[in-house]
Amino acid sequence: MLTIHICSFVYGALLNIYDDIIDTKLIVSSSTIEYIKLSTTTLFSILFFYDGVFCFIHFELTILSLMMDSFYTSKLDANKETEFQKDLCVMNDCIYTFACFLSGIMLPLHTIHNWMYLMNTDFLDVRNLTLYANILIAGLLISIDGFCTPEHVSDKKLYLRCLLLFFFCTLIWGTLKYSFYVYSGCYSIGFMYIGILSSSVGFLGLEKFELLNNYKRKIK
Repeated sequence: MLTIHICSFVYGALLNIYDDIIDTKLIVSSSTIEYIKLSTTTLFSILFFYDGVFCFIHFELTILSLMMDSFYTSKLDANKETEFQKDLCVMNDCIYTFACFLSGIMLPLHTIHNWMYLMNTDFLDVRNLTLYANILIAGLLISIDGFCTPEHVSDKKLYLRCLLLFFFCTLIWGTLKYSFYVYSGCYSIGFMYIGILSSSVGFLGLEKFELLNNYKRKIK
């Protein structure tokens, strides 16, 4: 399980690094971007295949992001710090739509594979209750992040993501003692979030001190 959790963390970190490069159009070689993209795609494909719970919650998050893009972020005016920074939508690249598509395809396969378990499980069992709580928390936090800080870079976004990083680290550390009552996929989602937030806080910190200015394409 530790290997899967590490993969989840690395996946989250790479996904956010890719997102930051694309959103702010950092001057990075196309081959480097492709390696990051392929690594990210490989990791989420492995995670979706291995863990049905991770696949389900991830699918929920991408659907929520699509809904937010449709009804909220697509209607906002971006703060054009560079000429490219015009799109505030979350699902603004094929890697995100492919992740949504692949997780949606894998869900019926996991359902079929685990059909007997699902038919005999108690949906009010403690593990299932923690699953519902994780689904609710993950959906709530991605909605708060999207509504409160849709912009790519801001001090408010940095502070919010520091707070969320502290929350997820505390949540995982606090529940390790009771890991028997938590599905492994819930921990994987948590580690994915820690990876996303860690790389995001690092990037936003570099932005705050203007250490990336020389790597951006400027408005002519």
